[in-house]
Amino acid sequence: MGSAPHGFSPQQDWNQTRHHGERSRPRCEFAGNNIDIGNAGFGNESDTIRIGTTQTKAVVQGIYGGNIVSSSGLVCVNPSGLLGTVPAGGAVLGGNLQIGTGAGDYRQVRLGGGNSSGFLYGSFPAFSDGIHLGYNYYADEGGAGHVINSGGGTSRITVGYGGVEVYAGGVNAAPNTLRIAVTTAGVSVYGTFNNLSDCAAKQDFTPVSSAEMLKKVLRLPISEWSYKTDATSRHVGPIAQDFYSLFNLGTDDRHIAPIDEGGVALAAIQGLHEKLVEKNGEIAELKQRLERLEQLIDRTNRHDHEEP
Repeated sequence: MGSAPHGFSPQQDWNQTRHHGERSRPRCEFAGNNIDIGNAGFGNESDTIRIGTTQTKAVVQGIYGGNIVSSSGLVCVNPSGLLGTVPAGGAVLGGNLQIGTGAGDYRQVRLGGGNSSGFLYGSFPAFSDGIHLGYNYYADEGGAGHVINSGGGTSRITVGYGGVEVYAGGVNAAPNTLRIAVTTAGVSVYGTFNNLSDCAAKQDFTPVSSAEMLKKVLRLPISEWSYKTDATSRHVGPIAQDFYSLFNLGTDDRHIAPIDEGGVALAAIQGLHEKLVEKNGEIAELKQRLERLEQLIDRTNRHDHEEP
C-alpha cells in the first residue's frame, strides 16, 4: 500500500463522534502498509485492504495464510486478481460455493489442462437443464459454443435429471456426438463397444476344449426375463450364477462380461463344427458301405439271371 496518507500516523486511532459528542469505537486504522476498516485483531498480512469482521472481510493485494472459512465471510484476492491465494497448499473453502444459481445466470469454471482448458459449466440455451464437464469446449449463457484450441477435438459429460451422457466432438467442433447414455433403465452405447483384446495385454494363456465348452453350453439354462428396475423390457440369456458355476469366468457370480459370453459361444460353435465334421465322416463312410452293398446285390442278381 505504501505509506499512510499525509497527515495520519500509521498507529493513529480515529474516534469519531456520531451523536452529540458520543464516542464511537475505532472505524479506520492504519497498521504498517495495511488499511483496516472495522477489523480489530484480524492479523498482520502485508499490503492489504481489509473490510469488516462482522460483515465481509476483503483482503486485496495480499496473502492470507490460512483457510478461507465461509462463516467468517472472508474473501482473499492476490495481486493478479486471483481468489484464495495462500502461501502453501492452496486455498480451502470451509463451506458452500455457489456460482450462477439464479435463473438464466449461467457461469463456467475454467481449469488449465495442457494445450487447452477444461470447463465446468451450465448453459440451458445450448443443452437444456444440466451441468456439463468438458475439455476444449464450453457453451456460454447465451448458448454460443466456444472451442479453445481449434486444432483439437472436444468432449462433454452431461449430468441431468436421472441420467449421465458422454459426448465427443471432432477437431474444432462442438461435442454433440452421443456415445454413452446412462439412465435408470441401463447403459446404452451409441456406436461400437470395444473390449481390449490385444495379445500384448494378455497373459496366462490356456488351451480350451471346444467339445467341453459345447457340453457345458448344452447344460446352461437359457430363459427369457426382465430386470426388476426395467420390467417392461424383455431379454434372453443365462443367469450369472449358472454361467459362473459352469465356466468359472469373469469377476464374480453376479455379472457376465460380454467378452466371456462371446468367447464361450465361439468355442461352442467350434465344438459343434467338430461334431459335424465327425458326423459327416461317419455318413460318408456309411454311404461307401451302402454303395458297396448295393453293388454286391446287383452282381448277385445278375448272376442269378444268367444261370440256365
